[in-house]
Amino acid sequence: MSIRMAIKTLGDVSRGLQVPDKVLKEACRLAAQALTEKLTMRSSW
Repeated sequence: MSIRMAIKTLGDVSRGLQVPDKVLKEACRLAAQALTEKLTMRSSW
């Protein structure tokens, strides 16, 4: 799953759409990973 797909999936969930648990877990993991990388990059400036 790409970061873009993960964000789309989380958007779907926030709109109340049903998403399989496995898909949701993967989307959350990827989104958290992407955020962590962004924050890490930002703090190193």
